[in-house]
Amino acid sequence: MNKIDAVTQAIDHAIHGQTKLNVKALNMEGMSSPKVRNFLNKLLETPESRYLEIGVWRGSTFYSALYGNNPIYATSIDNFVTFGGHETIFRNNMNDVGVPYEFINDDCFNLKNKLDKKYNIYFYDGEHYENDQEKALTYYYDNLDDEFIYICDDWNFPSVPIGTANGLAKTNLKVIQEWTLESKHNGDTENWWNGLWIAVLRK
Repeated sequence: MNKIDAVTQAIDHAIHGQTKLNVKALNMEGMSSPKVRNFLNKLLETPESRYLEIGVWRGSTFYSALYGNNPIYATSIDNFVTFGGHETIFRNNMNDVGVPYEFINDDCFNLKNKLDKKYNIYFYDGEHYENDQEKALTYYYDNLDDEFIYICDDWNFPSVPIGTANGLAKTNLKVIQEWTLESKHNGDTENWWNGLWIAVLRK
């Protein structure tokens, strides 16, 4: 399945409320809606997924993405500075996910010697200042496949699309297909929480 079809099917799957997630995944405390969790879970069914998630907090989206799936590998990064929390809480929530994963407790923009993998699905939910959104693409450019799926959370914040556009311009990444999934407000549990932007990007 090509990446555009994979994203389209995952969005449709989430909109129609289809899920293979367990109760724990759907009820876990986290800044994401059931639609977002179901979307990620369906997307990670894509064969040979190599998944990177930045900003995991308590693990609601990372757990949901991995649950019942078989990615080649999955990496999560957080230093728990912005919203508090602790690595122990995250790991306790992840303890029955049944999928091997790597977790890095550090500043996501201070990792060049710690991250040597390449990813084809990338979910960014770290800091959302313009500069951070730009670096989400420029800093991780070498860790991303020539074509990859990029998922950016909190699209409703004005700084997010601006910083993302700057990152696209500086890396010369081409948008092959994009989807903007809207929410009515931050914390919209019926829709896409605080907005989600998804794109198939190509170097």
